[in-house]
Amino acid sequence: MTLQRILECRAYKLSDKFLETVADDQRDKRVPAGFEPITYTFARYSGMIWPFYVFDAPKNGKEESIVEGVTLYLADKKIILVLDTKKSHIALTKSMSSRGYLKN
Repeated sequence: MTLQRILECRAYKLSDKFLETVADDQRDKRVPAGFEPITYTFARYSGMIWPFYVFDAPKNGKEESIVEGVTLYLADKKIILVLDTKKSHIALTKSMSSRGYLKN
């Protein structure tokens, strides 16, 4: 069975409110060690789910996030690039806009 998805890369301008939330989350230790704070927090609040299952034995697997592989934060422009499906981008935009985390 082959699963095919059409992915789009979109740029999202991040609001100061979102960046303050990231700083708060870092201060309160809500960003796990080893994760980039902007991309992790964006994925968390937008509902992005990008698991990858790694198996070291036929029935012994664990889920790993690949969010950092499908996002790129451009700090100087306060923009995050996100690779996802059209349907997911629509949901992501609605979720993040309703919180005031995106700029127009």
